Amino acid sequence: MERHLVEPVLHLRTWEYSAEPCQYPCWLVAKLAKGKVYIVFSEYGHGRTDHWGIVAPDDKSFGMDSSWFPTLEDAFINSGFWEGPIPGDYEVK
Repeated sequence: MERHLVEPVLHLRTWEYSAEPCQYPCWLVAKLAKGKVYIVFSEYGHGRTDHWGIVAPDDKSFGMDSSWFPTLEDAFINSGFWEGPIPGDYEVK
């Protein structure tokens, strides 16, 4: 995971699940697949606890709720770029 981390960069993403689409801040924290997949953090992620998202850099929306997780570890494991076995006691919280 460490090799994918970048200096956090603030940007805006569009929340499309309200009557009027609005933008909220997100922090880019990791670039995967040579920058074709991002892991971001946002206080405005899906749900009350899912603040870590897997998003496409060219899509400025928050994306689907199934791409948001409660921890950075959950987002990285579910990104498809986890190397090695899944820890035996692992479960998405």
